[in-house]
Amino acid sequence: MGVHHHKSPIVTDGLVFQVDADNDLSGNISNVKNIVKPTETGSFVNGASVVDGVYDFDGVDDYIDNSSSITTVQSNSTGTVDAWVKLDTLTQGWIIGLGGDELNLEIFSLSVRDISGNFNFNVTSSPATDIVYADTNLVAGTWYNIVLTSNGSTWEFYINGEQDTTSVLLGVNSGVWFDAPNPTNPLLTLGAIKNNSVVSLFWDGKIANTKIYNKALTATEIQQNYNATKNKYH
Repeated sequence: MGVHHHKSPIVTDGLVFQVDADNDLSGNISNVKNIVKPTETGSFVNGASVVDGVYDFDGVDDYIDNSSSITTVQSNSTGTVDAWVKLDTLTQGWIIGLGGDELNLEIFSLSVRDISGNFNFNVTSSPATDIVYADTNLVAGTWYNIVLTSNGSTWEFYINGEQDTTSVLLGVNSGVWFDAPNPTNPLLTLGAIKNNSVVSLFWDGKIANTKIYNKALTATEIQQNYNATKNKYH
């Protein structure tokens, strides 16, 4: 699996959400606890599980429901998502998303899409539908540290500690954050997205050490997080 148990400091200033199976001091792997706010507890759905200290998804129907943290992640108009991910197969899948009953509206998500035959990290937001992607083409079976930041007006991507070039697929680079959508019957999910009342676009692979901040991390802070965790995943 290639997961090593090594502890180094991460940035904690502005950290509001963290789920990390390898660092959940409760020792309970039957649920998914927000380490920052332990009263916010998620759940495994349809067989999502912990394997060697990371969350494992089959790409068919399983995901993690973190809806108890919706209010927490929607409390700011700027922020950062920082996660380690690996695709078992090169296919589209959603890493983290907030969605509900509306069709292609009232959503915010970080995912991997097929962009002209290549697979790239991208952010999708609404109510005005904007899709922006990182230019690096992904490879199956490889761990990536993906970071998405927003200063409230622009998104930036960082991959493995380094800023990546971004391109606009649809709309504009608006920097819209979790606070913008207002979905009906909302779900905050890892490994899928709820859209048009249906949970779909399932992740086939691993997701680990997912963090959300209420501020846009600086390049130095992003490098600090990468250096603090990179020896755990290869």
